[in-house]
Amino acid sequence: MAVPLASVKMALGISSAAYDNELTALIAAAEGDLRLSGVTCYEAEDPLIVVAVTAYCQANRGSDVDKRRIFQEMYKSAKRNLMLACEYTEVMA
Repeated sequence: MAVPLASVKMALGISSAAYDNELTALIAAAEGDLRLSGVTCYEAEDPLIVVAVTAYCQANRGSDVDKRRIFQEMYKSAKRNLMLACEYTEVMA
């Protein structure tokens, strides 16, 4: 249930395939971090998940430290909200 690379690239405004390997690794890292935090129940195309993963990717790439810090806070906030929502942390019957 990986967030599609195309969704993240579109959100980041990237059309080149030059960053595909880097972004694929960052998507996997973001999803791993969400799983470790208890966020385990979601669809890959869920807008809240895509926003969180995109923020994680943006926070962990580039050289603008101030922008990276802003995206890191955005990711933390999105992750915190997902962790508090039972729809993302409990298996629904």
